[in-house]
Amino acid sequence: RARLRNDDARFAPTSVADPTKFKEATVTTIPNGSLPPNRIFYGEGTGSGTDVFHVASDGSDKTLFLSLPANIPTATSNPAGTLWAFFYTPDPLAADPVYDVYVNSSPSFAGATRLTTQSYIYSGTIQFTGDGSKIVFTASSSEGEFGIYTMNPDGSSRVRIGDGEEAHVHPLTGKIVATVVFGGAGDIQTMNLDGSSKTTLNAHAEEDWMPQWSKDGGEIAFSSRRSGDFDIWIMSASGANLTRVTTSADNEFGPSFNSSAAQIAFAALGPNVDFYGVYRIDRTGSNRIALQLTSSIQLSVYWSSLQGNRPTMGPAGPGGLTLGGPMRPRLRGLLDP
Repeated sequence: RARLRNDDARFAPTSVADPTKFKEATVTTIPNGSLPPNRIFYGEGTGSGTDVFHVASDGSDKTLFLSLPANIPTATSNPAGTLWAFFYTPDPLAADPVYDVYVNSSPSFAGATRLTTQSYIYSGTIQFTGDGSKIVFTASSSEGEFGIYTMNPDGSSRVRIGDGEEAHVHPLTGKIVATVVFGGAGDIQTMNLDGSSKTTLNAHAEEDWMPQWSKDGGEIAFSSRRSGDFDIWIMSASGANLTRVTTSADNEFGPSFNSSAAQIAFAALGPNVDFYGVYRIDRTGSNRIALQLTSSIQLSVYWSSLQGNRPTMGPAGPGGLTLGGPMRPRLRGLLDP
């Protein structure tokens, strides 16, 4: 499959008279160290960036949390809420935009400190570990494949710990679950924070991607095309008890467990654009309901815990997953080959 640029035609800005106007993000006031508890976070493309909203578990009380400009595709905060890490590109409309990681007291380019100088051609997920001591991110250099990297919040001790297009770090165990490409298709792989003990779970010829831990770290939810279209599946942390949750004709992505792991929120696309949006379903596959319908839905969802730990905003801080942001370039090709 051909690799594509790190954008999504549905959500990318179509014209920008002054690209510098995209240098600032807007974030609502939230208490340090926590998010609103038991809320479902998701992103909507605006044509000039991403708006991240959260809703109650029944879909009510839609609230804007974060507005990201086109040149900050992803952002995440540390557990205390005092430091944000984000990818930034100086020109999101360039033919081949490049990205690096920055930190700041808010998701803003003004006054930010640049941590990497690699000029990555694709930006992926970004997240702090649960103790705030490491930033974990995925990106690709001009040489090719995505990698999973860890580094200190000051940019020191940057290490490539393995391959991976997306990575989700459990806030308590520090264990990583990632999408790793084998033979052209993504599979789900777990590993320790130092990259050791890599284990591939339920490898399949079709695509598995967008994995996310349950809040207790005992299970993984992910999207898979092993059933013909993209459905939500769950399995234990060891790969046991593989179970298909959704069976509709929609393509379903970015699943996130609630605190009890009894329910899952996810994003759904098509085949009718009128039904694009955020949904909730029981882990048994019953009681599927639409929470918010929006044609500009982005593919990652995060359900905050009862304690309100933070997600990565923008395509996840500790306990969370990157919301919104551009679709992985290879995987976007799977939806529009």
